[in-house]
Amino acid sequence: MKKFLVFSFFVLLIVVIALGMTGFVPGLSEFMGANKARDLGVVPSREVFDSVLKANGFVLNDNAGFGPNTKISYQGQKTVDATLSDNEIASLLNFNHAEKFPIKDAQVKIHKDGTLEVSAKVSIKNYKGYSLENAVYVKGKIEVISPTSIKINPEQVEIGRFPFPMTERVTSALNREANSILSTITGLSIQSVSYDEGKVNFKGTIPALAKRVLR
Repeated sequence: MKKFLVFSFFVLLIVVIALGMTGFVPGLSEFMGANKARDLGVVPSREVFDSVLKANGFVLNDNAGFGPNTKISYQGQKTVDATLSDNEIASLLNFNHAEKFPIKDAQVKIHKDGTLEVSAKVSIKNYKGYSLENAVYVKGKIEVISPTSIKINPEQVEIGRFPFPMTERVTSALNREANSILSTITGLSIQSVSYDEGKVNFKGTIPALAKRVLR
């Protein structure tokens, strides 16, 4: 399930990660604060990660390994109506990723009104000339615009324990970046996303297979 089912939640972290990609915030890596991710009371596990993939019939082929010289290739399409909990989403974010996956110790909290909270350690080293290595916290909502596009509405962003201002210019750039990434996931179509306390329901289609291949 990886990148596509969890994308609606992972993209909140992209809001922060992409700050180091846009050029709007030079010297972001020097904006340091507390480096421990905020505790949201969610405990992910590898066992939960494995059970989510099995329950939804998703096949992940990782024979090529997880090094920086690999990438994900998507194949096929399947219909999904899946309800995922805080813990399941956090487990998808934390396990079985490529060697340089920038997110560690991620936790996700889902609220009934659709507000999402995400905390994690983020480590980006010299991506397009920018770096970030710190704890981050993001709170906000994601609006589905079309089956293949979304709109991020960040309410609160912290780097370390310091609030970070999200200007309209930065938010617009991050939405373009997020939807550019979303467009690379062949087979993905979002029919609807609905929320309950601690849970989210995703209806739509996803790729039937994700395969890690050499670049």
